[in-house]
Amino acid sequence: MRVILLSLAVLLLVGCGDDDSAPDASTDAAFDTHRSDASFDASDAATDVSRDTYGTRDAGSDAPVDSRDSGADTRAPGPLPTDGFRCESVSGDVPDGVFSLMSFGGTLYAGAFGYGREAESMLYAYPSWRRVEPGLRGIGESICALLPFGDSLYANTENDGDIFRSRDGANWERVYDGPDGVIGCSLEAFRGQLYAVQYNFDTRSRGQVLRMNGDTFEVVFDSGDAALYLRELAVVEDTLFAFGVQEGRGQMLRSADGRSFTQSATAHRFFRADTIGDQVFVGSAAFFADGDTAIFTFDGSRFDRVQDVPSTHVTGFAEQDGYIFASTSSGWKDETGPTRLLVSGDGGESFVTACTFPETALWDVEVHDGEVFTASWDYRNRGRLYRVTRSDEPPPPDPCGPIATAPGFELCERAPDRCAGVFTNGAGCVAFCGAAGLRCTGHFGGEPGCMKEADSPFACGTETGHMSDWCECGR
Repeated sequence: MRVILLSLAVLLLVGCGDDDSAPDASTDAAFDTHRSDASFDASDAATDVSRDTYGTRDAGSDAPVDSRDSGADTRAPGPLPTDGFRCESVSGDVPDGVFSLMSFGGTLYAGAFGYGREAESMLYAYPSWRRVEPGLRGIGESICALLPFGDSLYANTENDGDIFRSRDGANWERVYDGPDGVIGCSLEAFRGQLYAVQYNFDTRSRGQVLRMNGDTFEVVFDSGDAALYLRELAVVEDTLFAFGVQEGRGQMLRSADGRSFTQSATAHRFFRADTIGDQVFVGSAAFFADGDTAIFTFDGSRFDRVQDVPSTHVTGFAEQDGYIFASTSSGWKDETGPTRLLVSGDGGESFVTACTFPETALWDVEVHDGEVFTASWDYRNRGRLYRVTRSDEPPPPDPCGPIATAPGFELCERAPDRCAGVFTNGAGCVAFCGAAGLRCTGHFGGEPGCMKEADSPFACGTETGHMSDWCECGR
């Protein structure tokens, strides 16, 4: 409701470390499949370099703890139907967009991306899309990774390298206070303990693996002055792996005990790894590194190339009802969309496009309550949460669509017979609802970011003079 004029110096520290220009994404066409003739051993590229470590605690029990493993059957469900998937927005606009998704305690949480928002919560929740309050605050760039562990949800963040913990998703405590300029973009459970990675992008040094020790974290691997940017953790065949890049070359750390690590070069920059059933799928990135973008499977010693991908990043994997989904990005901040969600109906042997999105990137894909969700970002623009459904029928008309696409209108809630959101251009609720051919049924104070001021109601025809208010629309 208030008119807020901000003069914000946008921090150009690169989110997730990707600051160089990248090739444009190709137009969507048939993808090439190269499983049979493009495999290599993880040890082929370079001699292992053993490194001393700092931690000495016992690795603990082998009992499994919450991880990204869906445990689902990946048997092929049959041929993909033509136009068999649709992806519909189920959220309002998120400034800049969403970097991470995780299902926890019956709620799907979305970690946001953006600068200058330290004073507000950068965590959103679905269903009943909302910003989580008091939520996760003090984030310099993004909530880059979310992971359930034990009875809590953990978050690894960027620009300060802080790690947070919450038992209810709403109230958070800092359990690791990282240095300024540090990127933290992965969390993983291994041998009953929680691990994280970090990299100091300010100094181009200190690629680290951290292990939880009581209520904080200790360093168990440190690259020192070497610019080893670690981005992803994965557990394969009872071994912990960390993937990254150094001076344009892909790198991999391997540890059998979580305390001592060996390092070797890889032919690609591996950006994201997820366990689907009994397979580990790995996506590479042709951004900030040698190599190209593709989907691989990895058995702990050998990467088998599944398919080339006409994008700059493969950013995540999820499985539902026998279909394997892969999210992609068409670049970094200066690039534009579209980007694609890929799907495999043959157990991961090949992928096709399920949906195409106007935003620059999808940075994650997650299953929640039996449904598939992905989320987008578009720097200096916005991103959204999308629900992915399978249907051989064309999608029904979206009554809220004209509001969602109109400049100055922020769609926050949608249903077959109602829409709600915030106008940010002073147009008023009658104009907001009229854009979709609906009438105003509720008018409240409101702020950008889907903030409804329920204690400030107005009559629908009231001209408040505010640049932003909350509007509810119906038939």
